[in-house]
Amino acid sequence: MSVQHDFLTPDILGGSYLYAESASSDAVFGFVVTLTAVIDVPVLERTVGELLTRFPYFAVKVVKGDREYGFAEDTDPVKICSPASGNGRLFSVSCLHKSIFFNFHRALTDERGAMTFIRSVIFRYLSESGFDVENDGGIISAGSPVNPYEADDAFSKMDDIPASRPVWYMDAKAFSFHGICCPCPGDTQVIRIPLPKVKGQAKSYMNMTTSFVAPFFSHVLSEEYSDRISPGEYVVASIKVNLRHYFPTPSLRPFFAEVPLAYNRNIDEYPVDTVVMSQKKLLEAQLKTDALAYNAQRKISALEKVCDAPDSSAKIEAVSAMMSDRASSAAYSLCNVGNIIMPESLARYVTEFYPVLPATLYPFTVTTAMLHGELTVAVTCGNGDADTLCRRFVRLLNSHDINAFISDRFSFSFMKYEP
Repeated sequence: MSVQHDFLTPDILGGSYLYAESASSDAVFGFVVTLTAVIDVPVLERTVGELLTRFPYFAVKVVKGDREYGFAEDTDPVKICSPASGNGRLFSVSCLHKSIFFNFHRALTDERGAMTFIRSVIFRYLSESGFDVENDGGIISAGSPVNPYEADDAFSKMDDIPASRPVWYMDAKAFSFHGICCPCPGDTQVIRIPLPKVKGQAKSYMNMTTSFVAPFFSHVLSEEYSDRISPGEYVVASIKVNLRHYFPTPSLRPFFAEVPLAYNRNIDEYPVDTVVMSQKKLLEAQLKTDALAYNAQRKISALEKVCDAPDSSAKIEAVSAMMSDRASSAAYSLCNVGNIIMPESLARYVTEFYPVLPATLYPFTVTTAMLHGELTVAVTCGNGDADTLCRRFVRLLNSHDINAFISDRFSFSFMKYEP
């Protein structure tokens, strides 16, 4: 396989994660995909290996130089095993019974880019296994030509987009867990919300996933740590925003921004509809294209300082400072990947498909995904009583006519990477 030069050039956003230490950042993320049949490991290995010829920018390893890190073609055969450690590979695939666990490093892609690759893997795997699946044109097949724009550095192009500073609502200090929790990857609890069972007024905001999940989870944290939150401090969620929704691009490289969402109205003191709509308006104020461009351009300026650092050690130090600033700006991270779109012939073989984030930069992470009319909320707690928090979260949802239940508990093995 011959990899084009652009595929071996890290983009400005993803490239910065090459210098982020896994122990103190969110440089990796994972996906859980469960099928209706037990996984055939040799078929899965062959499938992933074959698809890397179509996704050459995933078939890379890290090359470490004195001044900076880069990519080189990775010709090692794909092995389905425990997450890779110390070999420079930026993604790994493992499986157990009917579930496949995908790991990705953010130097390679983000949640949206990973979903494109995963759908291709699942489709080809099922086809090679003899299952009756059809491609409706929405899934990239192994034989389709490589689109060089999929390796485009879309984030750096945000520097040319008209931007304006938004009217920030978040002037108050964010509550930080520094000195309270020592984050680690953590255990994950999976919460299901069957949308057809949601009752009453709650149905009206089921299409505003982030706007109702965030305040409910923020409320649980504000209760749990009420004695530590000082006057003027807020529980703030760091919301991962997929910029492709606002600035369309075929790029599968990292293309996202983080925006803060402060829990500024208490569910116990206001009608829940008022709280949800307030959160929605606070979020929407930052999701205007000029505001997102401003957000991205500020981040580009910081990333350029990393690029200008004299050597890899200085770059690691600069990225560590950036991560430290982010860690103090919010209490937890929330990522919504939206509705999982697949051909019906494929979807009938998939029973689970959702992301999982490590609780390292923040002691708590929350992800949401929609599949088969059911919302999956994966909560990872790196420190503290995960069971108590998640049980309280579920009780709070149910008390407001949002039917929810804990369906699974497990420890996701995240890929290890050290710069």
